[in-house]
Amino acid sequence: MNSSRSLFSPLPEPVYAAAMPAPALARTPAILLVLAMGLVSCLGGCAGLGLRRPSGPLITSSADGKKQLAPEFATVVYESSSIAAAEIYLTDLPPDRLLNPRDDLTGLSGSIIQIRLMIVPKAGNTPIGDTACNVTIRHIVLGTRENEAAVPPEVGVYGGGGFLYPGNTPGASSMSGSIAGGTVRPIAWTSGFVDLLGPSELSGGFTARLDEPTSRGIKARIQNLLSRADQRPADQSTTIASPKE
Repeated sequence: MNSSRSLFSPLPEPVYAAAMPAPALARTPAILLVLAMGLVSCLGGCAGLGLRRPSGPLITSSADGKKQLAPEFATVVYESSSIAAAEIYLTDLPPDRLLNPRDDLTGLSGSIIQIRLMIVPKAGNTPIGDTACNVTIRHIVLGTRENEAAVPPEVGVYGGGGFLYPGNTPGASSMSGSIAGGTVRPIAWTSGFVDLLGPSELSGGFTARLDEPTSRGIKARIQNLLSRADQRPADQSTTIASPKE
């Protein structure tokens, strides 16, 4: 394993074996319609968030508050793209392995978070409230059991949305921001992944450096991992936070 400590606190066990599907929180047509209209009102995948602006690190917490996934992100980067104002990537996986397309990440456990900023909020023009939503979120969890250290890790994908308060306009050498009460749920996994979180809330802040090569390398890795996560909830419809771009 990459680390002997558990990814979850306070649980001593790793995350992984056969995940259970969670209730659907969103439907694509509604979300796409709202984003296209520029109203940034999320009908699902975004929970009540008021005007809180958390300053601590990004943490994913189960809906019942009993489990947390709090990675220590060593790599935090972002890029502007043709489909979003910014795409932010956070990971605690070693970059030399993560960015090597020939490395299947055998023996590693960790997280990758992808935050896609669709609309930069502007005072007086962007609704901000309990159902506001301007980002889609993927949280990809990798896990390796001690007795399976010689095989590629199991993969669990959580997807959803939330409201990102950017500290500055994308395009600068660094970009900061915070999310309060973003919501995610399991949307895909490999057959050996055990979901210990279920529907969850993601909150916290970050500062990302502008780094297009690293961002694109992580994006390519995400697509590779998503191709492995072939299990889906029975009630899932395709969403903008789903494995398919």
